[in-house]
Amino acid sequence: LEGDSDLGISSEARQDKRLRSEPLCEQQVLAVASPAVAARIAEAPSLRLGLEAEPLLAFNLELTMIDQWLVRNGCDGLTMAPALIGQDLRTLRDMVRRGLGWTTLPAYLCGGSLADGTLVEISPPGGALHITYYLQWTPSALRQPRTAHAWEVLRAGLCERARPAPGL
Repeated sequence: LEGDSDLGISSEARQDKRLRSEPLCEQQVLAVASPAVAARIAEAPSLRLGLEAEPLLAFNLELTMIDQWLVRNGCDGLTMAPALIGQDLRTLRDMVRRGLGWTTLPAYLCGGSLADGTLVEISPPGGALHITYYLQWTPSALRQPRTAHAWEVLRAGLCERARPAPGL
């Protein structure tokens, strides 16, 4: 809205009436940890106790994806302060791979690490969580040909083509 960007992708639907928004894609969200941390969580008397015993790494203080995963999997009401906040999901993934705790990540970002065994999914007793990503824009932004083209490309199926690259 301040003119810093023409298009945005968010995991939350628009809240501002000056923006336009539409669903872009849906992604599965996984709770993940290194094999050693995941084993300790699994050995705990309950998932709740196992998660509480390990450091939580988060994207921000709001814990949106983490809270949604916890509620979906019977751990609602669990209040944990993140041991670390990092606003780059790739950095969080790398720290979790090194055994520094657990977090939730979109599946596209941890598929390679799950395949090579450097990450393990924390078994979700309540089932998988899926979140919707939204494409957001200001109507005036689409007057620029480059922005309009990017908008069309994104709407054409960005997430359908998003596959984890080897090693990610």
